[in-house]
Amino acid sequence: MRNTLYILGISALVAIFIGSARAEQITITTYYPAPYGVYNQMVTRTLGVGDNDGDGDIDSNDAPDPDFITGNPNDLWVAGNVGIGTIGPSQRLDVNGKIRMRIETVAEDNDDIVATKGYVDSSGCFTITPYFDSCDKCDRTMNLGPHKFCVLSRVGGPGGFNTDCRVYKSGDDWHLHIQDGDNNSQTHSCRALCFD
Repeated sequence: MRNTLYILGISALVAIFIGSARAEQITITTYYPAPYGVYNQMVTRTLGVGDNDGDGDIDSNDAPDPDFITGNPNDLWVAGNVGIGTIGPSQRLDVNGKIRMRIETVAEDNDDIVATKGYVDSSGCFTITPYFDSCDKCDRTMNLGPHKFCVLSRVGGPGGFNTDCRVYKSGDDWHLHIQDGDNNSQTHSCRALCFD
């Protein structure tokens, strides 16, 4: 009997020793406030940054609901400015670099959708170049070079009545002509806009 108790005691000590020798494992189920620091990887279904609902508190209402009640999983809500490649964003989205959009803009998109370069190039949008000339008692022409088209945008001077401004095309080049036909000594001006 005594030997049996001795063997059982030794077995219990061995079991305790083996159990304590195993690696320790900790599972955190809930911790609030959340710990801060530098993480190698962070994965979450939704994320909210700042007071998104504007009530003065930062709480669960400031992040998308992962259960589809107030938002969609995978959404990110940010109350302030977002900087990509910059530590001092000055606008809602401040990107230090080029932005790549993999879905092409189409004509049916809303007016507040940013257009891709491909859409702008194919839609007939223009680059506008302003030109200006002024003189007093003159008759001269400025060569504006080749453009898709040019228009007269402004005639300036005392009343503008005696200043002759015109834009015309000759060959491949557009020209801005100014002629000041009055006798006063004030400067007259002509402005043109050219589109490419």
